Order: sequence, then C-alpha cells, then structure tokens
Amino acid sequence: MTRPSDEAIIGPILRSVLASAADNLDQDILEYIIGSVCDDPNEEDGPFEDSIGPFLLDCGAAADDETVIGICGQIRAALDEKGDGPSFAAVSAANKPGEPDQGFRKLTHAVKMDDSDDVTNDAEKLASMTLNVGGASFEARVNKKDAEDAERMQRLAAKNEEQAEAKRLAKEKREQDKARKAVERAEANAAELLAVDAAPTRRMAGEGGVDINIHQFSLPNPAGGRDLLEGAQLRIFHGQRYGLCGKNGTGKSTLLRLVAARRINGLPPNLHILYVAQDTADHIARGESSALHSVLESDSYRNQLLRQKGELEEKVADGEKVADGAEEHAVELAKVYEQLELIGAAGAPDRARAVLKGLQFTPAMMERPVSSLSGGWRMRVALAQALFQEPDVLLLDEPTNHLDLEAVLWLEETLQQWGERSLVVVSHDRTFLNSVCTEVMHLHSNKLAYYAGNFDTFEAVRADQRARQQKQFEVQEHKKRDLQKFVDKHLHKGLALLACVKGEVIRSRHFRCAAFTQHHMDQLDLSMSPLEYMLSVAKQTEPTITADEVRRRIGQFSITGGFQTQRMELLSGGQKSRVAFCKATWNKPHLLLLDEPTNHLDVESVDALIDAVKGFRGGVIVVSHDQHFIQSTVDELWVVDKDRGSGVRRFEGTFEEYKKSVLRHAK
Repeated sequence: MTRPSDEAIIGPILRSVLASAADNLDQDILEYIIGSVCDDPNEEDGPFEDSIGPFLLDCGAAADDETVIGICGQIRAALDEKGDGPSFAAVSAANKPGEPDQGFRKLTHAVKMDDSDDVTNDAEKLASMTLNVGGASFEARVNKKDAEDAERMQRLAAKNEEQAEAKRLAKEKREQDKARKAVERAEANAAELLAVDAAPTRRMAGEGGVDINIHQFSLPNPAGGRDLLEGAQLRIFHGQRYGLCGKNGTGKSTLLRLVAARRINGLPPNLHILYVAQDTADHIARGESSALHSVLESDSYRNQLLRQKGELEEKVADGEKVADGAEEHAVELAKVYEQLELIGAAGAPDRARAVLKGLQFTPAMMERPVSSLSGGWRMRVALAQALFQEPDVLLLDEPTNHLDLEAVLWLEETLQQWGERSLVVVSHDRTFLNSVCTEVMHLHSNKLAYYAGNFDTFEAVRADQRARQQKQFEVQEHKKRDLQKFVDKHLHKGLALLACVKGEVIRSRHFRCAAFTQHHMDQLDLSMSPLEYMLSVAKQTEPTITADEVRRRIGQFSITGGFQTQRMELLSGGQKSRVAFCKATWNKPHLLLLDEPTNHLDVESVDALIDAVKGFRGGVIVVSHDQHFIQSTVDELWVVDKDRGSGVRRFEGTFEEYKKSVLRHAK
C-alpha cells in the first residue's frame, strides 16, 4: 500500500506537525522538507530521519535525535491515515545474512499484524517495538550515540537555537524593510502623479531645441549598487527656474554633473550648459590673472570674436590688394563687428564688474590675482563667471554656501531676473529657493517629481499627501524624531579659545564650549571611512572604546550600513558634514558656536537642526546666511559692521527690517 504523494495533501500535514515543533520555522526550510517528503513519501530511498532529520535539527524544530524520531513518527502516522492502507516501508535497507543489525531494515517477508496492533507515533514505544520475522528478530530502535556524539549534538542544538533566533530577527527586519519600501514606492508614485497634474502643460520648443524632456531616464550610482534614478522623467523647460530637492546622498550633485558633461542621451546638441559645483573653487585657475580678467576670459565666444577682430583689422590695415582678399577680409570684419555688437562685447567689462560687485568684491579685490584669494572667494569668482556668460541652462550646486547675507540677497534678485533661460539650483536655504524658484524638482525613492510653484508650495502639496497617506506620515515623523534626538544629544565641539587682547575675561573652569566651522570638511581624512576615522578620533580620549560603540555613535547621525565603511571621498557633502558633526560632538557643551551650520545639509536635516537649537538649554551664537535658519533660531541680531567703525553692534529691529536696510545701502 502506498501513501499520498500530492503536495496539496502532504503540505498541510507537515505544516500542522511542524507548527507545534517550531513557532518561527523558516519558510525556505519548510518548503524543502515538504518537497523531500513528496519525492519519497513511502521512504523507499531512506527513512525520514535521514532525509529531513538534519534540517529539523538545523532549523531548531528538533533539539535532538529522539525529537526527530517523534516528529517523523507523527508524519508517518498522518500520511498512513491519508493513504489507502498501512505504510509500505518504514525502513531504509534490507538485512543481509551474517551482518549485524544496524538499525532500521527493510522487511524481507510480509508481516501480518493483528487488527488490534496500533502503529503509534510515540517515540518510546517505537524504540522498544520488536517484530518476529521468519525467525529473525528485528528491533526498531534509535541508534545510541557514544558520549562524544552526544556532546557534539548538545553543542549543535545550542548553536541551532542561536541561529534560529537570528533568522527570526533577520526575517522580521526584512519584512519591516519590505513594508517600508512598499510605502515609499507608493508615496513616490502618488507624488509623481500629483505633481504632474499640478504643473502646467508645456509643449516642446520648436527650432533651437531649448527644452530638455527625457523619459525613462536612469542614473547609475558611481559608488555601485542600485541606480540613483530608475525610469524617471528628466525635464528642464526653457525659462523655468527649478529647485532640485532631496535627501543627502540621493544623487542631486551626480545628476547635475552628468547633465553638464552631456553624458545623458537626448540632450539638445546646441544647448549651452554651465555647472557650478560645490568644489569648483578647488579646480578654478590659480594663476596671476585678476578676478576681473578671469571672469572676462570665461566667455570663450567673446574671446574668439575679439581674436578674429584683431587679426582681420591687421589684414585690412595692411592695405592688401583686392585680388589678395582685402575686400573679403573687410566683409568678414563687418560680420565680426555685428556679432560683437549683438553679444554686447563693449559693455562686457562693466557687466563683469557689476557681477563681482554684487558678490561683494571691492574694486581693489577685483584686480587681485585669483591665486591670492581664499577658497570661498575663488568660489565667488566661479559663480561670477557663470552668471557673466548667461548660459541657456545654469546648474548651481549650493551656490550660497560661501556667500554672506548681502551677496545672497543680491544673487536672489539677479536670478529672479534670469530671463528666458533655464536654472536648476540645489540649496538647503528655503528662503533662497522661495525667492528664486518657479518649480521644485524632487528626487525621492529613485524618481523625479515636479511641483509648480516655489518651495513653500512644494511643502504644502507634500503635506497634503502625507495627510492622505497616514502610514507614511508616521514613518517620516519617526525619522524626524530620531534625527532630532541625535542632534539634541551630540551637537557640541571643543573650541580652541582665542587670547583676549583687551578687557577682561571671566570663565568658569567647568565651562565647555563647542564650535562647528564652515570649513570643517578640510579636517577630515577623506581616504578613510567614517568608522575608521571616528575610531581614531575617539581613541585619543577613550582608548578602550570599541568599534561597535563608535558605530552606534555614527549611526545616530544617520550614517548607517555600508556608508560607515565607505571611503569618505565617495560620500555626499551632507554625509561628510554629518561625520564632521559626529567628530565635533564628543563632549556636552554649555555654549554652541555655529559657523554656517546648514551648509551641505538637506532640508529635513536643517529642520531637525532648528528644533535642536531651539531646545538647547545653553547659549548659541550663530553665523549664517540661511535666512530661514536665522529667523527660526535666534532671539537677537548682531551685525559686524567694520565699515562704519562700530565693530560688532546689536541691531534693534526684526530680521525683515535688517534685510530692507541691507538692500537700501546696496543701491
């Protein structure tokens, strides 16, 4: 007689039996056990103890061999009930004459069992059952292990319990991650649909090809792994000013670099694209050219026309005969004059000076060699070069990082009058984005979504989405709370105090002060990973600290997973800032000195920093060009006004009143 081999029958039987043996049995192991029993339900190739026993031990369903025998007995009994008679075989091999009994054996003769005999699944009865077959004695029993095997099985059982618990926790985490990603994908899809509906429809430009509109666009990750963008739509329409938003590390800077380098198929061929990166100051020419000359020389088309003008004027002045081409040269020279007039070449020096002046260059500084300028001022030269050239598409990555408030306000007004050209800007400064942008391009969950209006409009639409998607809203709120906790706990840094040159300083010996400077990344060893670097920093004051402790500290700054062991030179600017914050916050301070703390942070991180500063019980002194950050955190305004000879003075009025005062004096 045979047992059933149909998985539809065997599957429920095994799930029922094994459910009572293990609460959290791994599904892969369960499916494998079911498949093994389906392949050989009558145990012709060997008993269940051999085929599935090791897996029952490995997954924690059975603690020892006796438990395996009991589980297999339950499986046999249940299969026999579903079959058309008693089990065909419960043994794996036939006894051979002259060989010692080695455990389970295939019966050599049919056995007539009394109707009152009951095949039991009880392990103890099974072990003691004796059958007389043809005068030979067959005893079904469990092989006894020697002491060494018993000890090994005990160790294996303990290890299996640990592995089973680890698998359970890993499975629980996978399920949580899967649910979180599903919610994020749903939000991204809904956001993209809603944003497309909200943005006005525009047609592609005809001749000239000044619009960028690329469908199913993917952006590879330079560090490897999953693409930063997958099947997204990239669109930059003529005359629109986009604010590119997204968390640190999502690929904002990478996207701008690829567009500028024309490494994206489908870009209009004649489009003039310029990109000012965060680190442009490191690559700008450091020769003896002045800042003004450097800006003028950046316009290669104007320079080419001026060279042609000089060459043609010399040829015409030489008085060559008509036959030698003098008339032809005169015609070419007239065309060059026309082009120079068309681009306003005569007024170029004045335009260059006006741009540099807006970026707070004095006349004397305009004539200084670029090589003598600091990194921040060289960055302003790079920005001036881009604004002076007036490209079709201007890409700016954190342009306000190295600007003071006066320069930021000037740049806002300049970009508002950018005219029939396109702009894409990455900035953490929401006030700047509100002033400049006509649309927001949001990079989230490997997609690009577009929102008509400024940054406030974008946030309003997003808030509406979160209200309609309560589950995702709760996830986001949880992330914000975690971020606020690490900022509250760790925003502090030791300070090298300057010596007093006048007056008197009274300081408690218990006083602790922390400072965060805008050039903090210069102090990082970018060849090291965050974990390696912070471990070396921590051991200077805590020699016994462990790598796990440092991992937890870094994780509180949202540097988690593979980012902890990745070289810092591959991290985004915001991620490097988080490492610098971690380094700066090793002792709890009474006073915080923050010099441009919002540089390189994404908008959500800035919001968390604002909440942390507002909740900080000690004193805070902030130097910042971020208008929203200033208005959200400070109680008093102090102005460094060396031009008026007043040094540092308190400004009596609101921040809006100060902005109006700055703009009045700038005119």
